[in-house]
Amino acid sequence: MPLHDWSRVRPGIYHGFHIGWIVATADRLTTLLPSGYYAYPEQTAGPFQGDVITLEEPDSEYLGAGGTALLTRPFVKVVQMADEEVPFPKRHLAVRRESDKGLVAVLELVSPGNKHSGKSIGAFVRKSRALIDDGVHLLIADPFPPSNRDPHGLHELIAEGNIDQPYALSAGERCAVSYDCGERLVAYLEPLAVGDVWPSMPVFLQPGAHILLPLEETYMTTWNKLPRQIRKEITDAAIRG
Repeated sequence: MPLHDWSRVRPGIYHGFHIGWIVATADRLTTLLPSGYYAYPEQTAGPFQGDVITLEEPDSEYLGAGGTALLTRPFVKVVQMADEEVPFPKRHLAVRRESDKGLVAVLELVSPGNKHSGKSIGAFVRKSRALIDDGVHLLIADPFPPSNRDPHGLHELIAEGNIDQPYALSAGERCAVSYDCGERLVAYLEPLAVGDVWPSMPVFLQPGAHILLPLEETYMTTWNKLPRQIRKEITDAAIRG
C-alpha cells in the first residue's frame, strides 16, 4: 500500500493510526530481535521518551538464539557519515549494560504533535541528538513533509554540526532514517514521496550490527485494522488533493 498523505487529514485521524503502528512495530520487533533483547512501546527511557524502545537483558550477546543481527551494510539510498575528526562517545556499551534496563535503541514514528510548534520540534531534535550523543541507536520514520519549522526535514536539524552537509529533503518529501552510533555517527536515509512503499530499515543493536525492520509490513498491518469509514476518509482526502 503506498504511503498516504497524512498531512491532508485531521490530526485526530492520524492519532489512532499512530497508536496502532507503534503496537504493530513493537510486535514485529519482538519476532526479529535476538535473544536477550526485547522491545516495548511507550516506555520512558531515562529522561527520554520514545515510541518503541529496544532494551538488552544483562549479560546478553547480540548473536543469540532467535533473530540474528546482520553485520552487512544496509542498502539505502543515502548514507552519510560524520567526519573522522569528530569522534562520537562509546558510552553506548555502558548504557546498554547498566542496570537501568540497558537501553539500546529508540524508534520514533513521527506524529503531528512532534511538529506542532517550535517548542515541540525543538524538543524532538534535542532529544534525538541527546540519544545519539549517548550512543543510543535511533530510527525515525516521518510520514509528514517538511514544515516551516523543519524546512528540509528532521534529519537536517538532528545531523547539523555532526554531519557535513546533511541530506536536505525537498518540499513534499518524507523519509525514514536510521542512525548507527559507533565511533562515527552514520545515518542511513531513505527519502520517500506519497505513493511510495515504506522500506525495510536497519535497527542497530551494536555498532555495525542491525536487524531489518519491515516498515511497510507494520504500516499495512495497522492500515488493514482501521475502520472502513476512516480508510475512506483518508483516501477521499487524497483524491480531493
